[in-house]
Amino acid sequence: MISQFAATLADDREQRAQILDQLLKTNEIKLLAYHAKTRYCRELTTDWLQFMDDVDAWLLKEEQEDDNEEGINCSVRCFCFIAMSAATKFFNL
Repeated sequence: MISQFAATLADDREQRAQILDQLLKTNEIKLLAYHAKTRYCRELTTDWLQFMDDVDAWLLKEEQEDDNEEGINCSVRCFCFIAMSAATKFFNL
């Protein structure tokens, strides 16, 4: 009877160790996914900011060439905002 109880405790201890090991692996995978998503978000944001700098430079050049295109500048900025919003929703960022 006592040896059966000891065996049951040993089995229970082994199952708890396996569960803990699986939880640690699951958490490690989640952490790796979080870091990958963070890195991707950082890259996307950096690329977006560089793109917007290019757009601003282009708009400045266009403004210098012709001051009557305020409507085009607004349209370009609205398009850029909509594109970033769509990308953010698509990638669930």
